[in-house]
Amino acid sequence: MVVLESTFVGLLIAAIGVAVATRPQQTFEIRHKVAIASTGELSEFGTARYQAYGLFCTLIGVTIAVIPFFLP
Repeated sequence: MVVLESTFVGLLIAAIGVAVATRPQQTFEIRHKVAIASTGELSEFGTARYQAYGLFCTLIGVTIAVIPFFLP
């Protein structure tokens, strides 16, 4: 049961990471609506930062999803 729960959480985190990495403009618009985010944050560096965060989130999610299968 623990394997299924951690796999679900890992896949959910990975899906969020993929969404952020592939659509930084939409992620910024959502964040801008619910929080105070300056429009200068979506510069070239800001877009690269959103993509890096998305890739990091994807790697963490896949790791969380896969690790329980290798534990005894």
